[in-house]
Amino acid sequence: MKSKATLLALLILLLMPGIFYSDALYYYHGESQFCTSKLIKIYTFSYHLPNANVRSSVNSGNNVSIKICEYNPPPPPHSQKLINVTKICLPKSSKVFLIPIIYNISKNGPKLSYCCISLTFTSLPNTYKACLVTKAKPQNKTFYFVTECNYYFVNVCWTFCGPPPPTAWANILLMFIVQEGGANYVYFWSINITLSPAHPPPPPGPPPPPPPPSPYCYIVEYPNLCPLKVAQIIFSLYKL
Repeated sequence: MKSKATLLALLILLLMPGIFYSDALYYYHGESQFCTSKLIKIYTFSYHLPNANVRSSVNSGNNVSIKICEYNPPPPPHSQKLINVTKICLPKSSKVFLIPIIYNISKNGPKLSYCCISLTFTSLPNTYKACLVTKAKPQNKTFYFVTECNYYFVNVCWTFCGPPPPTAWANILLMFIVQEGGANYVYFWSINITLSPAHPPPPPGPPPPPPPPSPYCYIVEYPNLCPLKVAQIIFSLYKL
């Protein structure tokens, strides 16, 4: 089985060198066949949800950017902030996996700035919550749930470990995999949450890019992410 997985992964390296320039990777388990697609590039614009102090945007690949302009008055420590960022369509009765690949989170003293960061998928039949950061510790594990309808609202929740610092950021890269029948649909999601000083007010338009890494960041990166590693991840999901 391992030799078969290795052979298929090598085929990706030879036939699909541009895998990470595509929006999705498809793997058909029964036919042992891989291909890529530009399927999810259907919208050419970003859309924004208005809020007095928090701005969010979602691009066509469901990458999320949240800009916290100010807290006035500051929220109590450990209070939760939730924002609805997007609505997605998923095949009913499919299996959805979320796999963290990179965590880049600022620190406030010896601890992480964020105590909790989670993604919540909500529909009428059911709700699933993936706690990416819990008690200021990034969770390096695979999250999954089975869809019970076609449409889900995606919410981002976060809490600070104490009073909000002057600036803070969290950048998380996820593999988002949908298994339907014999096919696997693999997307890459980026979740960015940035807290900036209240003054000067931010200019109109989409939030600016997150700040670059600094010595005060907590960074976890999945080692050697490449087509071979992606294939190994897909094969490992069949054990869950």
